[in-house]
Amino acid sequence: METFDEYYRKQSNAVQMYLAQMNRISKRLQMSNSHFANPHGLSNPDNYSCVEDLCRLCNFCMEN
Repeated sequence: METFDEYYRKQSNAVQMYLAQMNRISKRLQMSNSHFANPHGLSNPDNYSCVEDLCRLCNFCMEN
């Protein structure tokens, strides 16, 4: 059984990889006014977007 520290470290790495992928996709979609700092989008000043960028993301999701 893994310790809490080991579990947290694994989860933290997974979240960082997820955020890196989200930010890569946003650049590919030309979402120039967006940056993702956490997966849920709450309570982080480094997490921002605009309506135009979110529309790009929604269109991408509907097409895929």
